[in-house]
Amino acid sequence: MNDVFRANSIIELLQRLKAEGVPEKDYEEYIRKYFELKAREKLIPLSGSFELTPLCNLDCRMCYVHLLPSQFRPNRLLPAETWKLLIREAYQAGMRRATLTGGECLTYPGFDDVYLALYESGVLPGILTNGTLIDPARLDFFKKYPPDRMQITLYGSSEDAYERVTGHRCFHTVLNNLLAVRDAGIPVKIAITPNGYMADDIDALLETAEKLGIPYFINAHLISPRNNTGRQAEDLPAERYISLYQKQKELKHIELVPADPGELPEENHDAPAACGLSCGAGRSGFGIRYDGQMCPCLSLTDVTADPFRVGFAKAWAQITEAALHYPVPAECVSCPYRKVCLTCAALHKDAVPAGHCDQRICERTKKMAAAGLIKIPGRNAI
Repeated sequence: MNDVFRANSIIELLQRLKAEGVPEKDYEEYIRKYFELKAREKLIPLSGSFELTPLCNLDCRMCYVHLLPSQFRPNRLLPAETWKLLIREAYQAGMRRATLTGGECLTYPGFDDVYLALYESGVLPGILTNGTLIDPARLDFFKKYPPDRMQITLYGSSEDAYERVTGHRCFHTVLNNLLAVRDAGIPVKIAITPNGYMADDIDALLETAEKLGIPYFINAHLISPRNNTGRQAEDLPAERYISLYQKQKELKHIELVPADPGELPEENHDAPAACGLSCGAGRSGFGIRYDGQMCPCLSLTDVTADPFRVGFAKAWAQITEAALHYPVPAECVSCPYRKVCLTCAALHKDAVPAGHCDQRICERTKKMAAAGLIKIPGRNAI
């Protein structure tokens, strides 16, 4: 199926999709991916993520960005006019999709102005939110100016579970808002971010998400909190992640067949080190932190450029140059598991020894392959 993306035009892509028997309802997603891959080849900043604020009305214990008012005063937030200037420059450079995030982006005082700047320019706007602030007035706003997509994170299956993770008892508020968004016809997905603070609630959370009938996904890892947050991410062991994916398959009535050990490949760690991000970070996408600094993505912030000092176009050029030369762990270069592994550079940059991959991720991938949760390209169909 990956061959369809080698098409030289949208018309050819549609012809290939039809020949492959792909349902027309899925065409939009293929077209989006096609444009993203073309943008990656040409180093066009097709998509951007705008971190409007590090502040939030919840206090999730594992959040990678959230700062308390004692750590960051609201008067230090970039004004809406500044974000709108960046949006205009990004649009001129090729941006056609954008995501507003935080913290909690809906707490940002100029949210409506920034959102409308995207909407009115023709950029497809997306929203990452905790779902607590979607009251009737906010819902009416989104009905009038529909987002292209909305992602709401669900942190528990009860008020007690929510309080353990977020410090607030707002489960029913989020649940009701989720249903209201769905009933308004707004495209919405549920994100589930497993973490050690959820205790034994995670399985019940999956069951809750499944019963809602709203598309949901399980985030594959936690992002390490930035140094200034003072927070600690308590990730789950590989076995617990595997049990969650198995639970998800069970809830969807999908039978899992463990892999034949003889079908699992041997690793080859003899390849030399390489460089260059293989994802879209810094090649077709970028992030802008709440302080105005550009980075390849919001989870990879050790490389930055200043679009206010040098202009958006030059900052993007600096970011793409860094992305094309970003070091890749030697073990990953020829690893047969690479296409199904968490090769995200942000997950491996703090590995010990430096310059190598995080062995915990390697072991987890091999265990998932053995359990039949992922298939190795060239050996089985994905």
